[in-house]
Amino acid sequence: MKRIAIATACGVVAGLVCVSIGASLGVAITLTTFGWAMLNRTLLGFVIGISALRLHWAGHGILMGAIVGTLFSYSLFMAGDPIWLAGGVLVGSMVFGFLIELFTTLVFKQPQQELIGAAEAEIPKRAAA
Repeated sequence: MKRIAIATACGVVAGLVCVSIGASLGVAITLTTFGWAMLNRTLLGFVIGISALRLHWAGHGILMGAIVGTLFSYSLFMAGDPIWLAGGVLVGSMVFGFLIELFTTLVFKQPQQELIGAAEAEIPKRAAA
């Protein structure tokens, strides 16, 4: 539960950083743009936190960024935005996915739990009690 909260909080911070980067590059930040970027990065953090895929943390973050980023990139493409923007959002999601996983796993020391190993370790303890 702690990993989910930390990864989601990292996603919120990533959203704020993403909006700041966009504003510094000249992107007009409207309420819709702000909400869209915050939703994208916060959802990315949450998905990283709940994911049960067993991958190295770096690959896991990049993969989750690609999956979540694809949804948001596709929506931009379908809305008629330039293809470079959709591609930039996809690449940005992969970079932010890597960074969210980096901070969650290494900085805040909340790696993915080994659910199978933990369940097997508790069975003998219950049987002995």
